[in-house]
Amino acid sequence: MDANAVASAINVDNLTAPKGLNISCHADNKHTLTCYLTTDLEEGPLALLRVKNTIDDLLINVEASAKTLERVSKESC
Repeated sequence: MDANAVASAINVDNLTAPKGLNISCHADNKHTLTCYLTTDLEEGPLALLRVKNTIDDLLINVEASAKTLERVSKESC
């Protein structure tokens, strides 16, 4: 997996993140991706629900990006 490519694909999600929620992902190396989610907890339980839902979406998108990159890599060989 190319963590840089996945991070680039995931960071686009920050543009459409709910108000008060920030997503930041970066590649630590070629195979390790680190993502940070920050939110304003003044909104109470809704803020935590938003984070939980965003983590679910983020994991789905990371998996889809990694699988797509793997498939494209195999096809280009």
